[in-house]
Amino acid sequence: MPTNDLVTLVNGTKQHEALMPTQQERIKEVWEVVGKFDPKETFEAFAETFLYSLRIDREITIYETIADAMRLFGKKNPLDQRHYVELVRLSAGATGGHTGVSPNLAAELAKCWEEARQTRSIDDTLLTVVQIQADSPKS
Repeated sequence: MPTNDLVTLVNGTKQHEALMPTQQERIKEVWEVVGKFDPKETFEAFAETFLYSLRIDREITIYETIADAMRLFGKKNPLDQRHYVELVRLSAGATGGHTGVSPNLAAELAKCWEEARQTRSIDDTLLTVVQIQADSPKS
């Protein structure tokens, strides 16, 4: 089953009209790591999703942490979209292993996520930029 069938990202209500230049720069740095794995086809589409967050800077920090974890994981393993999706799920508080990643790799991703979290200040509430609907049945 393709990874995109496992996780559906749904935007809520747009909360902001535009990103500040510093926010755009931070998002661009994240995109350089996750861009080839994110289902959004362009940087502009990816950056626009942050406008739906109540707390843009917090959301950017979460994605910076995902990018950090991808870098850590990529030092020992080849990266693919399943790894990115698994880290997005972990960032939202989901348990690992629902993206077709082996239990060993899921554990390694979780370890990388926790290590990356130690270097950034993120509270433990769920993502606000999107709702993760990973386990809901298809209608």
